[in-house]
Formats: sequence, structure tokens, C-alpha cells
Amino acid sequence: MYGAPVWGDVARSSKYIQRVITRCQRRICARVVAAYRTASFVAVSMLARTPPLYLVADAYKRTFDRVRELRSTRTWSQSMVRVIREEELRVAREQWRVDLGSAGLPSERLRLAILANWTGWFDRAHGSMTFRVTQVLTGHGYFADFLCRIGKTERPTCWYCRLEEDTVSHTVEACPAWRDERNALKRAVGEDLTPPGLIRAMVGSKEGWVAVASFAERVMTAKEQRERLRQRTRRSVHRATRLSGRNGGGSRVSVGMT
Repeated sequence: MYGAPVWGDVARSSKYIQRVITRCQRRICARVVAAYRTASFVAVSMLARTPPLYLVADAYKRTFDRVRELRSTRTWSQSMVRVIREEELRVAREQWRVDLGSAGLPSERLRLAILANWTGWFDRAHGSMTFRVTQVLTGHGYFADFLCRIGKTERPTCWYCRLEEDTVSHTVEACPAWRDERNALKRAVGEDLTPPGLIRAMVGSKEGWVAVASFAERVMTAKEQRERLRQRTRRSVHRATRLSGRNGGGSRVSVGMT
């Protein structure tokens, strides 16, 4: 943000500068919230509660211009500067909220859930993102539909119930494999486990946040262990098949692998 009062207004209107800034900011936000690289900038910036920096730079530019005008009248003070900066940053956040309401943006599930709880999400004084919570909120994690999309598994069918596609909503709201964990979560936050309901529970109280985080930790850890076991088994079968082919399918190789 060095020198933002000089280039802030240009960044607000230049798509090229926005792409450069966003590319850098996306990596930072992804690290802050422990997200996979596949998560969109929209998702990781919202989870990190960090507006696009080109909007922040524009706010710094407006702040600089207003303070310079005050100084010319000799009516300024440091407290007034702080007030002006806070006002302009609120304007930037409001512009961000408006931009996020545009059609066609990625991460619609998370985006609409946070937009429905906008003030609570950004003004909360509790809760921090974890690897497991980020997986549940973004859908980028050990879900069969996501792994299928990135070529890590052949089918999006749930590994546990074999009835539906393994999406975030299926895992959180329906899969019978997680009935006990789901009931514990409902006792803590209520019946609404939709994305807006989860966000509302998380920002509503520290207890609600802890309940969602505990659910995510238990369920996503179990799903990760299951997927790693599946991958190890698949690699073992592949090695056994390859060695068997090299040796003409002899029984000694099969016994050795067993």
C-alpha cells in the first residue's frame, strides 16, 4: 500500500492494476484462512475480512485529499484524520458489498451466506478461521464432488451412504454417517444448518463459532483419513498390478505384495 494516495484512484479504474493486486492479495488471504489454492479470491478475501486492496487504496487517496483540504484551512487534528480514514474505509467496505452482489461471481454459496450476515461477519470480536472451517465454508476439501472436479476421484458419490453426491450441503445437512455430530451441532446452534444459518450461528456468539468449528474438525478429519486410506489402497493395487504385469502375472509377486 506504499504511496497509495498517489495511485489509489488509478487502481480503482485500471483492470490491469486490479488483476496484479488481486493476484498477490489472493495468495496472502489464502494463507491467512488456510484455504486450498483452488479457492477463489472472492471466497478467501471474504473469509479473511479483507476488502480488495484497490478499494482500500482508493479510500487512502480520498482520505489524503480530504486531510490536505483540512490542512489548508488549518482546522485539522490527528483525531479528525482518524475519523476521516475510518469513514473512507467504511465507504470502501460498502462498495465491496455492492460489488459482491453482482451476478456471475464465483463462490456463490459462501458469498450469499456472508452477504446475508454482512455486519455480523465483519464486526464480530470472536472466532478465527481454521483449515477445517475453511473447507466446510468454501467446499474445497475432502468432498467427493470437489475431488471429482479436480480429477482426484472418479465419481462424486458419497463414500459413506452411497446415495447422493458428496457436497458440503450433503455432508453438513443430510449424510447419515455424521448423524451424531450433526445432532450435537443442532443442539448448540439450532436446526438451520444451511450456509446462511451456519454463518449466523458463528457470528452470533463465541459458543456458536466453537460448535461449528468442532463439527468441522471432527467430520473433515474423518473424511481426510478415509480419503488418504483410499489413495494408499489405490496406489498399492496399482503397484501390484504393474509388478504382476512385469513378471508375467506370476503368483510370487502377488504373495509378496500380500
